[in-house]
Amino acid sequence: MRLLIAAGAMAIALVSPWAAHAAQPDAQTAKQLHALFDEQWEADARAFPEESTERGDFRFNDKLTDMSAAAIDARDAQDRAFLARAKAIPRDRLGDRDRISLDLFIEIEGFRVDKQAFAGYRSMRIRSL
Repeated sequence: MRLLIAAGAMAIALVSPWAAHAAQPDAQTAKQLHALFDEQWEADARAFPEESTERGDFRFNDKLTDMSAAAIDARDAQDRAFLARAKAIPRDRLGDRDRISLDLFIEIEGFRVDKQAFAGYRSMRIRSL
C-alpha cells in the first residue's frame, strides 16, 4: 500500500510542473490570434462600409458594398482563408478567454464558409432603409 501511495505521489510530482506549464497561455499565440481578429474586422469594415458606418466607423462613408460576383468571390475566398488560419492556431496555447473567442470566431467564419455552398445566398442580402 505504501508503495502505491509513493508511486502516486511521484507521478503527481512529475506531472504537476508539466501540467502547470501547459496551462500557461502563450503570449505569441495570443498575439497571432488577436492579429487575425483585427485583420478580419478591418476586412469586414472595408467590404461592408454601410455596416461600418452603423458601428460608428466613418472611414468608408463614401463607399457602398460591392455586390458584384467578383467581389463576392473575393470575400468568400477571404473567409475561407480566415477560417483556415483560425483552425491552425493551437487552441491549447491560449488562455480561457482567447480560447472561447477562437471558438466563436471559427463558428462564425465556418457559417460564412458553409453558406457558400448555396448559390442563393448571394442574392439574399436584404437591407432596410
